[in-house]
Amino acid sequence: MNFTASAVTFGISGSISNGAGATVSLSGAASATTTADASGNYSFTGLANGSYTVTRARPGFTFTPASQAVTINGANQTGVNFTASAVTFGISGSISNGAVRQ
Repeated sequence: MNFTASAVTFGISGSISNGAGATVSLSGAASATTTADASGNYSFTGLANGSYTVTRARPGFTFTPASQAVTINGANQTGVNFTASAVTFGISGSISNGAVRQ
């Protein structure tokens, strides 16, 4: 008799509001990188039980929370979500020796 063993693996998934195209990184028990789809969804698959940290990046945006710790213990972890906010700037100034013309 022959037997074949396969490792049982799990996944981490979530979404990033306003996060289409954001880079999502996984570190910890395994390392990987993926890109959020047009709807801001991402996933990592083939993960063993263990501790992981999920972080994301996209130029011109900040994210809340900055990162999330996730522990896989015999089940998929879903709903690891983030919110992306565009970084905005303002312009202000004054005019000196400026005459008002009508």
